[in-house]
Order: sequence, then structure tokens, then C-alpha cells
Amino acid sequence: MHDMMRLLSDPIFLLFALVFFSILMGTLVKIFNGGGEDEQDGPFRRKVKARHGKLSADEAREMQELHKGFEDLARRIEALETILLDPARKR
Repeated sequence: MHDMMRLLSDPIFLLFALVFFSILMGTLVKIFNGGGEDEQDGPFRRKVKARHGKLSADEAREMQELHKGFEDLARRIEALETILLDPARKR
């Protein structure tokens, strides 16, 4: 436990985690919004546009699962921030 707290208070680790998280989120945004300026549509947008914006039941379920996963991730990040910032406030 002590090693984990020391790791979480290490600024280099936090910087690495922030960079990794930013790259991950950027990649997910590119996947769902399209591959960039060169490509017209991403893999998910193409399916939606073909049916005039209507999602199938499977696609809707997948989107709900992704949303729930991102909410869980946000809660975990908030918990980590609390863990990291509470010792700083006590000093």
C-alpha cells in the first residue's frame, strides 16, 4: 500500500498517466467521429448514416455500455484525484 501511494504521488507517473489518458481519449474520439480530415466518416458513423440516423438494438446497447464504462472511468479518476490531493491538504 505504501508503494502504491508513493507511485501515485510521483509527478513523473502522473504525467505519464495524463499523457496516456489523453492519447487514449483522442484515439477514441477519432474512431467515433471519423479518421480525420482525410477520411469522410468513421466506422460507426457510416453505419448510422446508412439508416438515416437510426441505431440497431445491438449498436444502441454497445453505445450504452461505452457510456457506462466512461462514467465508471470518470468516477475512478475522481477517486484517484481525491486520494492524491487529500494528503497535500493535510500538510
